[in-house]
Amino acid sequence: MSAKKSEKASNKKESRFLHEVKEWGKAILYAVVFGTIIRLFVFETMLVPTGSMIPTINPPARLFVEKITYEYRDPDYGDIVVFWTPYVDIESQKYLRSFDKFMDLFSPAEYRGHVKYVKRLVGKPGDILELRKAPDYTSANPVYQLYINGDVP
Repeated sequence: MSAKKSEKASNKKESRFLHEVKEWGKAILYAVVFGTIIRLFVFETMLVPTGSMIPTINPPARLFVEKITYEYRDPDYGDIVVFWTPYVDIESQKYLRSFDKFMDLFSPAEYRGHVKYVKRLVGKPGDILELRKAPDYTSANPVYQLYINGDVP
């Protein structure tokens, strides 16, 4: 009789363990699906590994980027925007984490292998941008200045 009790207890423990594994599996699956949907449509984290946005963003910075605002309005001059590089940027891909590489599978086909840049908007469609060498009065080296639509300082 004690062998039967021992067998029942063993089966009950095994059943309980399998139930626990199933529940954890479902929870992890739901978290991955929900997280992927949030990342694709609501917000995501971005890494700014270089100093191109100093002093606004200091490297190496991680940002939360929300994706809803520009569904309702166009970006304006000076806004910080995120965009896909027009080419595959091998150097920037070195900074991507495993999860970012996994999320690349959900990228539009034409942007797979590309990375996203975080930059300040200086021009809009129809603007003519001109980069000119201009004197820099704080050092001996001239710097490049950006002019929009023929503006001259």
